[in-house]
Amino acid sequence: MPVRSDASGTFNRLTGSASPEAAALARRAQELGLPVRAAEISDSPLLRGADTALSKVPGMGYGGIDAAKQAALNGQIAGLMGENGTKITPALMQSAKTRLGQTFDRIEKNTWVRQDNEFAGDLQTIFRDASEALDANQLGKLQKVFRGIQGKFDPATSEMEGSAYQNLTRKGSPLDLMQGGDDSSLSHFAGRLKTALTGAFERSAPDDLAAELRQARNQYRVMKVVEPLVQDTGGSIDPAAFRAAVAKATDGMAYGRGGDLADLARVAQAFGPREGGGATASRDTLGMAAKIAALTGGAATTAAGLKSVAPALTAAAAGYAVPSLGSAAAGFAGGRIASQVLRSPALTNRLIDQALGTGQAGPVNRLLGAASRSAPETVAPLYLRVQPAANDDSKGNRLAEFLASRTPQRAGMLP
Repeated sequence: MPVRSDASGTFNRLTGSASPEAAALARRAQELGLPVRAAEISDSPLLRGADTALSKVPGMGYGGIDAAKQAALNGQIAGLMGENGTKITPALMQSAKTRLGQTFDRIEKNTWVRQDNEFAGDLQTIFRDASEALDANQLGKLQKVFRGIQGKFDPATSEMEGSAYQNLTRKGSPLDLMQGGDDSSLSHFAGRLKTALTGAFERSAPDDLAAELRQARNQYRVMKVVEPLVQDTGGSIDPAAFRAAVAKATDGMAYGRGGDLADLARVAQAFGPREGGGATASRDTLGMAAKIAALTGGAATTAAGLKSVAPALTAAAAGYAVPSLGSAAAGFAGGRIASQVLRSPALTNRLIDQALGTGQAGPVNRLLGAASRSAPETVAPLYLRVQPAANDDSKGNRLAEFLASRTPQRAGMLP
């Protein structure tokens, strides 16, 4: 059944729209387990203002949102380090460090580093650039470190034992000390030398260890990025600090690069947990909540408004009675309804799908289709004009088809 354009237009004006960029990032946040509310991506001042006001009122259902976001963020960071947990504690960091250290030791001991053509080309480029940038004294120091590396390769096979590679790159080695030294020019070329040596090692790893090595290196990188952000208590990673740390450690993040770690950092900044909320509710705030509940639905009653924008609650709304909007009790009741609307995943997904041109009809939309025959003015705004998915034998679909086949009842009655 086609939707009423006037109702749909009213709903769209109230909820606003999302940019494709915000919608895509919100979809990525959902994939990473971070809940996103419609107000966080909508351009509607009404929707954003209502969400902000209600989030400061105790009992509106916002209390667990930041905790859920924080747990999801912590869990994703732990997962990128190869660990499990919803708190990034010193104990979890030590677990990751120990496990990764053991992995690197095992792989390095079973790998012979080949002095291949790519490594030779890297060295040629490094020393060509160094001869132009360094003075004689600096160049002599760099060559001394290189001779120490070169001496570890067997002249007959052009290969180096894994244990020798470990010693050359370990903390406190001449190469490591030069890279971390006060001379920034020498530090730069020592870093390039280490990168070339590490590249040769990675190319030399046996096939059955190469994938494991890449994974361990990615996990180690995440661990080092997070390391300065870990607190002794609490176990929560601050989203803004995490975004800044990832950006500092990631080349090209401003251009959309950086992989899963950069994606998580972008999501954390945009949709991560925020401080605040839970402020004492005033009579004025509760009165605003009641008005918001009525406006959100754009209908004559708050219950009808709930039907319009929170289809999952449609059945319960039929018997819901709201006192006069002039009372604080009515404000609280209206605020509860409005908060459920604003926190509804269906509303968020609708904005995302509109912006990205995605989505398909699910049980919610088919339920709305059935209900629209009895009360189109209350449910039409959320009834997306898309066809049901074929061959859907889920429980939700069977329930929707059952309800759709029933004789329509007059408005206000359960289907």
